[in-house]
Amino acid sequence: ALITLKKGLQDVSHSKIKICLDAGHGSGDTGARGPTGKSEREITLDQVKKIGHRLKEKKFDVFYTRHGKFGPGLYERAPFAFQNKADLFISVHYNSAADGVNPYRIRGTETYYYNRPGKKLGEFLHPQIIKKTELKNGGLKYGDLAVCRNNAVPSILLELDYIIISSAEEQIQTEEFQDKD
Repeated sequence: ALITLKKGLQDVSHSKIKICLDAGHGSGDTGARGPTGKSEREITLDQVKKIGHRLKEKKFDVFYTRHGKFGPGLYERAPFAFQNKADLFISVHYNSAADGVNPYRIRGTETYYYNRPGKKLGEFLHPQIIKKTELKNGGLKYGDLAVCRNNAVPSILLELDYIIISSAEEQIQTEEFQDKD
């Protein structure tokens, strides 16, 4: 999986670490679309299921904000993680670019946080994700994003790659990319 937590995380048993995985977008929001029309909503769900499966194999306690097209709304996701006693919240996305911006020039994996606990989680996971994706390091960045504004649960938002680039859209749908460990 693209996300692996090291065993020594405060010397806590993996089974005691509860991770909420959020497949970006959902319900009426399809997110960005790739050149073939594949939606971010679909691809993030596939990716999150793979990540969750691998984390469960490593004995982490994992739950999801959604299992299909529908799930909590944008502003309900952070409270959902808190209400379900998550220790970590990770939202997975694929990026797009504004009109007039060349996505090839800015392509990379980015991790966003809002507060200090999120930044610490991002500092821990971002280098691992860059190593596994083998994509350009787009950086660990502050972002005033709804899913990151969770003061009770360390939260990050990952932008793993640019879905609007045809070669990226093709790559991120492969088993090889989604299964990187």
